[in-house]
Amino acid sequence: MLNAILSLGSALTFAAGQELAPRKPFPADVGSGRIARFDITTSNMAQSRGFYAKLFDWSFAPVEGTDQAVEVIA
Repeated sequence: MLNAILSLGSALTFAAGQELAPRKPFPADVGSGRIARFDITTSNMAQSRGFYAKLFDWSFAPVEGTDQAVEVIA
């Protein structure tokens, strides 16, 4: 019985390892320690864009289909 349990455990460990696909590398701007997306809520888009442009030297691109959001170009 002990041999059957050990054999089953070994088989499951081996099978689980075989199912893992190799990881693809992240693009240079995505990955651990990198911000991918965040929201800054505002009631005055123009004033906020000016503020963050001066503070962080950001520029902004329109988001297609809405005038309620912009994409930050850092």
